[in-house]
Parts: sequence; C-alpha cells; structure tokens
Amino acid sequence: MKIENNNRQIWQDLFQAAIAFRDLKPWEWMYDTDLFGVQDPVSGEIGWCCIMGNAEEVYALCVYLGDEGFASYDRILSSYGGEMLEMQDQIAVGLEQKMLKVEFVGREEITTVDRAAYKSLGLKFRGENQWIQIREVLPSYYPWYISDEQAVFLTHCLRQAAEVAKRYQADPKMLQTAEDMLLVVVPATSGKGVVWKDSQVPKPTTEDTAARTIDPFLVNRAKKELEKEAVALCFSLSYIPGAMEDKKGERPFFTRFAVWIAYGSGMITGFKILSPEEMDNEFDAIFLEQLHLLEMIPQQLVVDSKQAFDLVEPIAEALEIELIHDSEIEEFAEMKNSLGIFLGGEYGF
Repeated sequence: MKIENNNRQIWQDLFQAAIAFRDLKPWEWMYDTDLFGVQDPVSGEIGWCCIMGNAEEVYALCVYLGDEGFASYDRILSSYGGEMLEMQDQIAVGLEQKMLKVEFVGREEITTVDRAAYKSLGLKFRGENQWIQIREVLPSYYPWYISDEQAVFLTHCLRQAAEVAKRYQADPKMLQTAEDMLLVVVPATSGKGVVWKDSQVPKPTTEDTAARTIDPFLVNRAKKELEKEAVALCFSLSYIPGAMEDKKGERPFFTRFAVWIAYGSGMITGFKILSPEEMDNEFDAIFLEQLHLLEMIPQQLVVDSKQAFDLVEPIAEALEIELIHDSEIEEFAEMKNSLGIFLGGEYGF
C-alpha cells in the first residue's frame, strides 16, 4: 500500500468509497448471510460481498475472492451454523479465508503504514469504528496490505455494495434468486463508459472437484521399501499461535505443528513445524518420510481433526491404510497436555 503521485487517484477513490460505505452503515439492515457478487471488470473474477456489523462486533465489507474465497466463506458460515468442530478445525477455518477486507476499527488497530497512507491523502479520522483498515487475507498468512490493482477492484466492490444495500433496504426481496443461483453485479460497456447490471450466476461448488494426486514415485517407493504392519499410528495437526516472518518487512505467516504418535504407548515418534509453502508443496513427501523413519506402513491411521483427515486421506487411499477420525483417544489427550504450554491452550491445545 504505497501511495505515489502516479497512483494517488486510485487510493483517493478507494478511501472515499470506503468512507461513503462506512457512513451509510448498511449493517443496520443487512446481515452477513446476505451474500452477493461483484465481477471484476479486468479479470472477470467474482468477489463475493459480505457486509458485517449487524452483530455490533466487527464492521466491515469482506470480499471473498473467486470460488476458493466462496468456499472459505461457506466454511465460516457452517462453523457458525452449529457444525461441531474440534478446536484445531475452528482455528483453521478462521485462518484459511481468502478475501479483501475493508474494516472500520479503532485507532489502536492502525499501523504506521496505514497512518502514512492517511497523511499522504490528507485524511483524518476520529472515534471508534471510524478508522479505515484495508487488508488482503490469504490462507495461512497474516492479513497484509493490498496492491494498486486490488485497490481498483475493491473500489468497485465498495461502490456496488453500497448501491445493492440501498436497493435492498427498499426491497429486501431483491437478493432472492432462483435455486442455487446468486445475484452478481456485472460491468457492461456503454456510450457512458462502464455501467453495472444485475445478473444471476450458479452458486459456486464448495466440494473438492478432484482428490489430490500423490506423487507415484513416493507411493511406489513406500510400497517397495516398507512392509504393512498390524499397528495404528496417530497423527495430529494444529496451527501454532502467533505469526512469524522469514525476513523483516516480509509478509508474516502462520505455521502448523505436525505430530506422529504411536497408538498404545503414546510415544511421539516424530514432529515437524510446517510453513505454508511446505504444506502446499512438500506435505506428502514429509508425511511419507515419517513412515520410512518408522520402517513400516501402519494398518490404521487415526487423526484428531477434519483438516488432518482431509490432508492425509489421499495418502491413506494410495497406501491402503484405514483412516479413522477420533479426537477422543488417550494418545491425543496426553500429547496435548504435554505440548499445551508450548503451543498455547487457546490455539488447539
């Protein structure tokens, strides 16, 4: 979020749109379940707009990006709707959203980068929930400052969200669509430039379209070098509290703590702290390497969370391991008691 002479108008437009949206207070008559989309005129991607504030806790416009962003919104909605989740999964749902967020906060939440932007644009704020905080939120990463391109799209979203909110106030039925369809405001070119029109699009699917494919080399190596044994192995995965950064000034990220435990004895047979990059690109190799260190393929694999189940399911299928989700077994309780102080009880332990 660097404001210079050549991009000043972009940021001026964004903050003015944010101020107008804040002053409109659309959360007074809209809920975070009143979802609608705004299509990016440049990329064609849909930003799914969620207006927050009716609960009087967080005041914001959240723009969930594309199908992945919609799925992260749906997971949040499901967790609030009563779905029973382990603590690890509750934290994962919160840390794995994909969106742009304009939040109206108090002065204490503003950074020096925000203040520099205000000063550059000649803006001053005063009062609770009046300060404008603009961030990109990505899975496993700390909320961060946005680019010029994102600022342009977010300006469209703020303006169109304000218009939708006004229309919704006059006609609450306007967001009612055909089954499995959602309202999206789309740009169209006319003699007057870009105009915005209502459209309906199919609701994005929130189910995985295809299972993750495990590297055949890793699978064949494990089958060739390791024997299947009639034992069970336990596996736990949790986010570690607090963000970290590799280099000062770079975007901080959240790491996860992976633990392998012998069923029956409760002995920790392996553990590793995983960065988002390792989770995305090396998880399968890291997991299978633990089996090589144990010199066997277990007959059963017991996990304590949905996120762990989803991650290891393709591995279990490839190696014909019975996969069980059971967070109540003694091995997990003992491990969490011994590691709880290190990782922090409120973060899954």
